[in-house]
Amino acid sequence: MITTDLERIKHLFQEIHRRSLWQALAIYIGASFAALEAVDLLIERIGLPVWFFPIALGLLMVGLPIILVTASVQSGRSAAPAKGQRASEALVDAARDATIVDQHAGLQRLLTWRNALGGGVVAFALWGFVAAVWLLFLGGPPGVSEVAADAQPQLAPTSVAVLYFEDFSQTQDLGYLADGFTEALIHELAQAGALRVISRNGVKPYRDPDIPIDSIARALNVGSLVEGSVERLGDQLRVTVQLIDGADGMHLMSRRVERSGDDLLQLREDVVQEAAWLLRQRLGEEIELRERRAETSSDEAWELVQRAEELRKDSDELWSAGDKAEAMRSHLEADSLLRRAEALDRGWIEPVLLQGWLALELSSRRAPEYGFYDETTALLALEQAERAFTKWPEDPRALAFRGRVRSRLWEQSSDSLVADTLRRFAERDLRLAVEYEPEFAVAWGDLSRLLRKSGEFAPAKLAAQKAYEADAYLADASYILFNLCHISIELKEFEDAARWCEEGQSRFPDHGFFIEPQLVLLASAIGPEPDVDKTWELYDRMMGTYAPQRREGLRPIYMMYVAAVLARAGQEDSARVIIEDAHAKNTSADPNIYYYEANARLRLGEPDEALRLLEAFVLEDPNTKEYLAKDWWWEELWDDPRFMQMVGTQR
Repeated sequence: MITTDLERIKHLFQEIHRRSLWQALAIYIGASFAALEAVDLLIERIGLPVWFFPIALGLLMVGLPIILVTASVQSGRSAAPAKGQRASEALVDAARDATIVDQHAGLQRLLTWRNALGGGVVAFALWGFVAAVWLLFLGGPPGVSEVAADAQPQLAPTSVAVLYFEDFSQTQDLGYLADGFTEALIHELAQAGALRVISRNGVKPYRDPDIPIDSIARALNVGSLVEGSVERLGDQLRVTVQLIDGADGMHLMSRRVERSGDDLLQLREDVVQEAAWLLRQRLGEEIELRERRAETSSDEAWELVQRAEELRKDSDELWSAGDKAEAMRSHLEADSLLRRAEALDRGWIEPVLLQGWLALELSSRRAPEYGFYDETTALLALEQAERAFTKWPEDPRALAFRGRVRSRLWEQSSDSLVADTLRRFAERDLRLAVEYEPEFAVAWGDLSRLLRKSGEFAPAKLAAQKAYEADAYLADASYILFNLCHISIELKEFEDAARWCEEGQSRFPDHGFFIEPQLVLLASAIGPEPDVDKTWELYDRMMGTYAPQRREGLRPIYMMYVAAVLARAGQEDSARVIIEDAHAKNTSADPNIYYYEANARLRLGEPDEALRLLEAFVLEDPNTKEYLAKDWWWEELWDDPRFMQMVGTQR
C-alpha cells in the first residue's frame, strides 16, 4: 500500500516535470512582480488610489491556478496521441525521427511561455479595466492643482523631522553645540507617543541648507519640520527654533531662547526642553485645527466655530481683567455663533460641545466661591452634554464632557443620594471615554480629579500619570501637573511631589498652585522646621500670580496657612490675629476657609475647635467626607470618635 502511494507521488512529480509546470510558475511569478511594480509606480505618479495595489495582487493570485491548469492541459494535448491512434503506435512514430522530438520540446517551451505570459496579460488587463473605470468615470487622475491640494492631508502634521541646526556664529565654532541641540531635541520630541519623529540618521542626508523644504518634507513624508540655528551674542548664546508646515512651507512658529554660555550642558537641557514644549503645544493647536476642519463639510459652519472660539478666549481675558459686562457680551455672541453653526451642520459634534463648555465656564464665573459652580448654569451645560451623547453615544468627547459636568455637580450636591449617583455616573462616563480613546488626556485628568476628591489617592495618581503620558501636545499640562503634585503630597510621596511641583513651577511660573505645596508642608505637623520669613515670602509670591479679583477671594485661605506656621513657630498671638484678619477679608463667605482654619487651630493646640470647624465644612460640602477620612492633615484626629462619626468611618 505504501509502495503504491509513493509510486503515485513519484508519477505526479514526473508529470509536473514533463509538462513544464515549474517553468510556467516561475515565468508567471516574474511577470506578476513586474506588473505589481508598474502598479506601484502608477499609484505614486498619477495619483491612483492605494487600493489598486491589493486589487492587482488579488487578480494576479486568482490568475495563478488558471495558468497552471491551462499549461497542464496544453502540454498534455501536445504529448497525447492522435484520435484513433494507439499510444504505443504514437510513441513508435515519434521515436523514428529525432527531429520530431526536438520539435515537440520546442513546442512545449513555447506553450509554457505563451500560457504564463498570456495569463499575466489577462490578469493585468482586468486590473487595467478597473483603473480605466476609475480614470474615466470617477474623476481621473488629479490635476496639478488637485495634487497640490491633496499634498497637505498626505503629509501628516504628527510626522516630524528636526533638521540639523545651523551654526550662525562668526567663527563657526558652535557646530558641535548645534548638532547636540538637534539630536537632543529629536530625542525629547520622540517621548511624545503621538508623534512620529524621524531619527537623526534619517535627517542627516538633508543637512544641505540649499535643499528646498518641500522636497525634504516629501522625501521624509513628514508634515512638520523644525529648523534651528545657534549664534553667539557676547557672553550669551541665542538659539532660534522654527516650526514649518511641510505641505506649503509656511512658518507656523518661531522662538528665540537666550541663555548664558557658561554652563553648556545646562544650556542645552534648558533650551531643548523649552523648545520641545513650545513645539508640542503649537503642533497640538495645528492638529486640532485640521481635525476639526475635517469633521464638517460646511465652510460657513467652520468659520462660525472659529469666530466663536476667538470670542470665548476674549471673554476669558475680559473676565480676568474685571470687565464683566464686555465679557458677557463676548460670551453671548460666541454662543449665538455656535447655534448658527449647529444649524448649518447637524452632523457635527463640535458646535454642540462648545455650547456646553461655554455654559460650564459661565457657571464657574457666576459662583462667588473659588472652585464652585453656579448650579443653574451647570445644569445647562449638562443639558448640552446629554444632547451630544444622545446623538453621538460612542464619541469619547461627548462622554468625557458629560463626565466632567456630572463630576462638578457631584462636588457641590448637598443631597447624599443624588451626589452618590452623580459620582458613579461621572466615573462611568470618564472610564468609558478613556476606554474608547486610551490617549484622551483630558478625560484621564478629570478622572484623576474625581478619584482624588473621593479619597482614592493611589488610583488618582495613576490616572494623572496616564494623563501626563497621553497629553502629547501639552494642552492640559498645567492641570495635570497640579494633580500629580498635590496627589503625591496626599500620598506622602514628598520627593515625587517636589519633582512635579518644580516642573510645574518652571513651566508655569504664573500659576500659584505650584507654590502652595510648600505652604502645605510648612503648615503641617510633619513638615520642616517652621520658617516664618519664608512663609510670608511664599504667600506674597502666590498672591502675585493671581488676577486681582481672584486674589481677594483666595487671600483668606492662604492667610490661614500663615497662621498655622506662626502657631508652629510659637507665635500664638500673631497666629490668632491673622485668623481674625482672614475672617474679616472673607467677604464671599467661602466655606473652604473652615478647612484651613481647622488646621491652624490644631497647630494652636485646639482640637475641639478644629473638629467644630471641620463639622461646619462637612455640613457645607458633605461630599468631602471620604477625602477627609484619608487626609493625613487630620491624622491627629483619626482616633477621635467625633471625627470617625463625622466622616462616617471606623479607622
